[in-house]
Amino acid sequence: MHAVTLTASAPRQDVALSPLPAGVSTLTLTITGIEDPLVQAFSVSASIVWKAASGDAPTVQPLGSVTPYPAAQPGRFVLAVPDAGRQMLARRNGQISLRLVLQPIAADRPLVEPLRVTLANPAWR
Repeated sequence: MHAVTLTASAPRQDVALSPLPAGVSTLTLTITGIEDPLVQAFSVSASIVWKAASGDAPTVQPLGSVTPYPAAQPGRFVLAVPDAGRQMLARRNGQISLRLVLQPIAADRPLVEPLRVTLANPAWR
């Protein structure tokens, strides 16, 4: 995987995952850059998405979200991978991806441009 950039106009990205070692228990998301001249409060949510080869609808397992504070402060955030997430990551059939979504912290305050959040390659442990 490579760095991911999320914006107010393109807030979601699914990134294919290679098979991970058994026993993964955490996901580290490192926000390396935030371009947010309006200082909008936001979160980045992470989910595991598994799509069966049969073409059924994908299964989504939320991992959690991270919220930089102050809003323009990059940082490193660790999310615990729940048991259901570990089971999903252990599957060897179908496609597995990591879904990252930039979202406002309040539903009545949608994110607007210019907003650009860059994340380094996520680390699984």
